[in-house]
Amino acid sequence: MPLQEVCTKTFFSHRNFSDDHDSLAGRAAIVAAALAAFAMPYAQARRCALNCETQHQVFPTAARSTFVLFGDSITQNSFCTGGWGQLLTERYARRAHVLNHGFSGYNTRWASLALDRLLPTTKESASASAQMLSRAALWTVWLGANDAALPDKSSTRQHIPVHEYEDNLCSILTKIQESSCGPVQIIVLTPPPIDARQRYAFARERYGATSFDPERTDEVAGKYAAAAVRVATSCGAEVIDVYSAMHSSGQPVAEFLCDGLHLKEAGNKFVYELLVKTITERLPCFTVVPNSAGAFAGSDSFSPLSHEFPWLGSIDCREPSKAFQNI
Repeated sequence: MPLQEVCTKTFFSHRNFSDDHDSLAGRAAIVAAALAAFAMPYAQARRCALNCETQHQVFPTAARSTFVLFGDSITQNSFCTGGWGQLLTERYARRAHVLNHGFSGYNTRWASLALDRLLPTTKESASASAQMLSRAALWTVWLGANDAALPDKSSTRQHIPVHEYEDNLCSILTKIQESSCGPVQIIVLTPPPIDARQRYAFARERYGATSFDPERTDEVAGKYAAAAVRVATSCGAEVIDVYSAMHSSGQPVAEFLCDGLHLKEAGNKFVYELLVKTITERLPCFTVVPNSAGAFAGSDSFSPLSHEFPWLGSIDCREPSKAFQNI
């Protein structure tokens, strides 16, 4: 099937209610060109994409899309410098609000309670923030690292049996899908690996422990990762198996982790690249291709997502209001 036809089908299955057939077909053409950028020289790909934009222009808008990052401390910390959430925010500048709803230490049982209070219960009584979440186009859900804590060790209060973890995660995905005002895409990330030596070093440095009985193991983390894959598949969500990807990267998992559990800079970059790859291959309606200088926001970057207000080059300094007339 031609690439543009694949992208068109993707758009019609995930369109906004306000989009019409012509604009969606046009954006699909731009997606096809954006994807082609990964397989051809930049200058050639850019000419292709700009040609599509000439025929089917992506117009500026007064409102951005919304992306929600939902999870535990690995999500909460993702807005730190070099974090995967911070990198996504940079990538989607002027195209999407990237909201961080990460809660340090939370397992799926507690995260589900939090989600009940974040999402609208009824459309009439929903707060502004709840309405914004219900209109989100994309969610990432990254939970399980705390559920996988061993039941008889120091982090026992966080432990959730794997069968309950599956039920809770399925419930979380269902709540997001059912509360959405329109089409929504969800990417589930599995718990990361565990490095026992780093966990011991962390405990010794933080608590002065001379001996350490690991409260998490890589083997158990793998079982929860497999469970996350099963749930995402059954619920119709996309999934990134972070656990398997790190183990099969050709590098020790310690290269990605700062304390045997949380991500360091290399781990954040690794996860960010997995997200970009998944979006590019599975959800091309959210693709953003930077310009030749690597900038993601500007008239010579391209994406099927509308951008917030006109690019600088589109504004006539003598009659600036013309660029804002149809917004």
